Amino acid sequence: MLIVHVCGGLGNQLFQYAFYLFLKKNNDEVFLDISEFEKNKFHFGFELSKVFNVDYELINEKDIKDHVMNNNVICKIIKKLINNTVVGAIDYYGNDDISLVKCEKILENVYFKGFWQDKYYIEEVKNEIYRNVIYNSFELSEKNKQLLSVMKEKDCTSIHIRRGDYLHHSNFQGICTEKYYTNAIDYIDKNTNNALFIVFSDDISWCKKTLQKLNNRVVYVDWNEGENSYLDMYLMSNCNNNIIANSTFSWWGAFLNQNKSKVVVCPSKWNNVSNKNRLMMDGWIGI
Repeated sequence: MLIVHVCGGLGNQLFQYAFYLFLKKNNDEVFLDISEFEKNKFHFGFELSKVFNVDYELINEKDIKDHVMNNNVICKIIKKLINNTVVGAIDYYGNDDISLVKCEKILENVYFKGFWQDKYYIEEVKNEIYRNVIYNSFELSEKNKQLLSVMKEKDCTSIHIRRGDYLHHSNFQGICTEKYYTNAIDYIDKNTNNALFIVFSDDISWCKKTLQKLNNRVVYVDWNEGENSYLDMYLMSNCNNNIIANSTFSWWGAFLNQNKSKVVVCPSKWNNVSNKNRLMMDGWIGI
């Protein structure tokens, strides 16, 4: 029995679900454990099934104890997990010295706790993701309907700018700078027939001051707030092209973009801990 611990916001939940699909390729008994959301408030709770039509099997805490805690080796692992030690996980900050869980039959009971943010897993189950991760039908506001109509008429590029907690987090500072966005916009202008930029951010006021040169070629999306924030990801994935931040939220907005000729611009460096960007997909442009 293999169990994948789920926590964090929607972007992280999607990476954990992708890892779940990865394990399912060669193992029969694979489950998601979403009990963390009953204990702690992560962003807007468990959003995976709210936003997407996805299939998965859940496990409850009793089954975890019955099937995992009784195993002596796994019992030791669980004890480590309780002490906040991540076992069998790709470190959140992408440390280079952590080995990957390979795609093979795993014979033991294992509880996987981590974020699994690595393109290795994504590449292994890319087709499964596109088959399984389908947006649900949403009741869209008039503003969202109008914007989608504009997207169908014009070539649009999403820009995601995350400030907020990133401004004071040493692991993420100084990466998606004003210069990064200027260079990314220049690249899009030179390499596409882009007509309009759609900006998503937790600091729209800063964006309006910083992106003044776009003049009338920009729309600022400031109406999908709180529990409706997931609609920004939906809109991003409906754009022709994407400029993303070092954020799993806009990463998935770009990945789920089904435009075969899309251009995705991403930061060449994902964080200040590792020199590797484990999430730059083939064909994406690193700046």
